[in-house]
Amino acid sequence: MEQLLAGSEGTLGIITQATLKLFPKPPYCSDILAVFPTAEAAVTLASTLLQKGILPTCVEFLDQTTLHAIADFLQEPLPGQADGHYVIIEMESADEDERDRHLLQLDEYCRAGGASQVLLAEYKKIWHLRKSFAEAVRAESLCVSKEDVVVPIEREAELLQKIAATTARYHLTVRLAAHAGDGNLHLNILKPPAEDYDAWQRRVQAHQQELYTYIYQLGGRLSGEHGIGYKRKQLMKKFTNPEELAMMKAIKQAWDPNNILNPGKIFDLP
Repeated sequence: MEQLLAGSEGTLGIITQATLKLFPKPPYCSDILAVFPTAEAAVTLASTLLQKGILPTCVEFLDQTTLHAIADFLQEPLPGQADGHYVIIEMESADEDERDRHLLQLDEYCRAGGASQVLLAEYKKIWHLRKSFAEAVRAESLCVSKEDVVVPIEREAELLQKIAATTARYHLTVRLAAHAGDGNLHLNILKPPAEDYDAWQRRVQAHQQELYTYIYQLGGRLSGEHGIGYKRKQLMKKFTNPEELAMMKAIKQAWDPNNILNPGKIFDLP
């Protein structure tokens, strides 16, 4: 039930009270920075760790072009930015022995996956860098098309290859970060300052249609976090399996027969 409501964007009900189950904060938390020569090798690490039974708190990805943009924004060089793409891994441990075991395993699997550097990162510095992604993009362009796509984590490398090919073909300037452990990629497409908005938007939309078609072929969806709302409603209609969409509408009509809960979002009812 909670999953159904959490994904409904306010169209099925209003949550007035929530009971949370809290867990003690683990006494040890380690942050690892791994630098990979290719983006595909970098994002493949997430599925490798899961296959090995390693469950990090998070696995974050930044491609090399984005690293340079962040370095320019922060006005400081970043470790390993000239060598490739970043994967930031946060790992929680119950005691010192488990922490040491986790660090050894992460080093082993990163290097086996092709990492040129595996570093123990300083918490505040590495997460300040990661959280500067959005600000760095804003500093480059105030006009940005933000994609929030999601695919099964074992298909992330294929998606990155597709994005590299299509954005080059449509001559798009992109900055990319990902929650690699969730298969959720944030693709920011920047409008060049001198380009006409309508011409840029036509290229963005043409790219969007091709990208979404491919993502659904991989078993993905057009939004992993940001939602559908009103803006992506027509895309939802075009790319969602008709049977799935019909089921969503049936649930909406059963729960909200008067259509008073956030009407007009996600899809339209008859």
